[in-house]
Amino acid sequence: MVGEEYAYAGSLILSIVGAIILLGLFIALISFLETRKSKKYRKFVTDMYVAAKTRFLANEDSLDLDVEEKNFKSWSKRIKRENPEYDLDNSIEDELIDRVDEPTKKEK
Repeated sequence: MVGEEYAYAGSLILSIVGAIILLGLFIALISFLETRKSKKYRKFVTDMYVAAKTRFLANEDSLDLDVEEKNFKSWSKRIKRENPEYDLDNSIEDELIDRVDEPTKKEK
């Protein structure tokens, strides 16, 4: 009988230790997958650069961004009604890439 009690206590201790190890691994995995502050900062700086570059290009072309925003919203609603699968982000990205590359091509 005494041996059974020790076996039960040993298995109880092992399951508690196993649960603690699994909890530690889970916490380590979550902290590993969490976005780092430096990555958040780089994303913020990149977004700010894109916004500044957009403003610069708008000023260069003498565009009023408020008016363009209103026109864009109405155009976007119309396009979404006509074709819901239209990928607007990729088309804008391609156009901006071409516009940003133009001055470097001219300088060379």
